[in-house]
Amino acid sequence: MPWAPLYFPGYDSVTTAAGLPPLRAASLPPGDREVRVWVSTPFGAPNVLYRFRDHRGVVTGTRYDYWPALPADTAAGERLGETIHDLMVYRLRGQCAGVRVAGGTGLCRARFQESPDWAAVLRGAEAFGLWTLPDPSTRAWRRPWDGSVPADGSALTVELRDGAAYRTYQYRGLPSHLRRLDPARLEGPTELSAVAIADTVRSVDALLHPRDVLRVYRGVTLGEPGSAFRPCGADESWEFQGDLRASAAAQRLALPTPASDGARDRGYYVEVFAQPTPEWLARRQGSKYPRILQAFYVMEARPWTGAECGRGR
Repeated sequence: MPWAPLYFPGYDSVTTAAGLPPLRAASLPPGDREVRVWVSTPFGAPNVLYRFRDHRGVVTGTRYDYWPALPADTAAGERLGETIHDLMVYRLRGQCAGVRVAGGTGLCRARFQESPDWAAVLRGAEAFGLWTLPDPSTRAWRRPWDGSVPADGSALTVELRDGAAYRTYQYRGLPSHLRRLDPARLEGPTELSAVAIADTVRSVDALLHPRDVLRVYRGVTLGEPGSAFRPCGADESWEFQGDLRASAAAQRLALPTPASDGARDRGYYVEVFAQPTPEWLARRQGSKYPRILQAFYVMEARPWTGAECGRGR
């Protein structure tokens, strides 16, 4: 396992923040089992730990988000209260609770709208070979690991303990979901199972409690990058980060042309799935507005008539 010395120190800081011992050093009664599934993404933060505990046939689970929590880097323009850690706490508010910091790592425990069926999820992962998948670094069909971490795709690390027995394995550079799997990029026959395991475990995410700031926003905007976005019922405008026309075209959402209706001058009423930045981040990014609305998906867009914000939704 040439990858373990690189990854386990970071994992240990996560388990410390969670109040857990490292699984490789844990002690379980005979017949008890524990599984930890670590899923990291190329986007860096937050990453996720899923923990399953099987005690005499009763399976419980927990989901943790974790991220870097380092002192403010003043050389990079950070101030106290304006770090990656503060940004993660802001973004995850409502979905996570009990934020803790240890060893330069921040962590919170996920909140669910209803409790997942952890036993069913574990059985589903086991059906794809959770306990038997080999570690790719020990297989001849995988090229020797050069110490690099792929810039694209997810990394899956699985830790397994059954009583006194422990093993671990890791797959790197995986697509984020099975539907994005390109068979031509497979480095070995078990990568398909690794992606299926990750997808199965992440199925509990559908039950997560919504984040406070990541939701649908209604308002008026010209829809051009850097233009204003006025939320319905608000007294201030934010910066619109995105390109309404490009997004609408990609989503096959019809927008009237400015030449025929003058919508560019009046603006558009939009409903977008988005999140606003905190004020300090907008300031650091040089925005002339107090916040920047990061729009991920356009739900609706039509010429602004002045009446849309007054309609109940």
